Amino acid sequence: KHPGNRAPIGTGPYIFNEWVTGQEISLVRNPNYWGEKPHLDKRLFKIVTDENAGLQLLERHEVDSKDLQPEQWVRQANTERFKKEFYKLQPKSPIPGYLGRFGYIGWNMRKPQFEDKRVRQALTMLLDRQLILDEIYHGLGELISGDTAPDLPEYNHDVKPWPFDPAGAKKLLDEAGWIDSNSDGIREKDGAELVFELSFAANVPEYDQMTTLYQEELTRAGIKMTPRPLEWATFQERVQRRNYDACMLAWLTVPMPDPYQLFHSSQVDSGSNYPGFVNAEADQLMDAIRAEFDEAKRVELYHRFHEILNEEQPYTFLFARNGLIAVDKRFQNVKVYKPGLDPLEWWVPIAMQRYQ
Repeated sequence: KHPGNRAPIGTGPYIFNEWVTGQEISLVRNPNYWGEKPHLDKRLFKIVTDENAGLQLLERHEVDSKDLQPEQWVRQANTERFKKEFYKLQPKSPIPGYLGRFGYIGWNMRKPQFEDKRVRQALTMLLDRQLILDEIYHGLGELISGDTAPDLPEYNHDVKPWPFDPAGAKKLLDEAGWIDSNSDGIREKDGAELVFELSFAANVPEYDQMTTLYQEELTRAGIKMTPRPLEWATFQERVQRRNYDACMLAWLTVPMPDPYQLFHSSQVDSGSNYPGFVNAEADQLMDAIRAEFDEAKRVELYHRFHEILNEEQPYTFLFARNGLIAVDKRFQNVKVYKPGLDPLEWWVPIAMQRYQ
């Protein structure tokens, strides 16, 4: 609502033109841009909240590019007609300038049920991530154990993702003192039951399917989980205020990773350390990573940090997933780079141009 958000200024290749709330945002080419001017005169971002409606607009050529959901990628976008009319592209990142993204479940460690790392480890071991990746995301991703892109040197490939192991998870819960002593099907400790809400953004079919599978497995282990889909603004506010039990989200990953914002103890209250993760050695490593100019030494520090994250499990790391993007084939010079697509390079032959 701030006036600056309604009339932003900048020095990039495009400048702000108009924002029609709930409908579209338009940018126009900046005549005073210091660098090479982009080929396209104008870029129009249509705001469409329904994924199926967005795909229909794409297929009718009423929009020129769209991120696709895994189900759309393997079903509707797999016809001969679609492949003839659109590029199907899988850059590492769905958004230009990043190197990828990863999904996670964050455990609010301020809650008594998540204080013990053995509980967090058990919760990870009760989520069949490989099944979810194969069946829900159609194999379009990679299981991960840390917070960096797997093809970066900072990612420690010696740290393997926790396995799906319900028996091992139950043993950890027993060791942590969470026992179903009254045989009501729910574990308890010190008079408190092992129950929690898992919050996530509504209208994401993959999240609905995932939480259903997870809920069934947790119930068999004596844990009661209630899925809590929320409208995005409400969900975001709850997470930022730390008013949640567990949350399911995703982060974009950058070419030069810096875990400080997400995991340093100084970020527990006002930064993005939503789980409330505090670890003295991890803090020292994050401080050292920021100050180390020698790449080999910095990578070594990051590998140790990765080990700590995997052991402590403030997050259950889910998958690294590429972008799934369709682009109308009348656009030329559409290239795939690791950090996403670059629409500044695109152009359309005069005979194929639709907009005047």
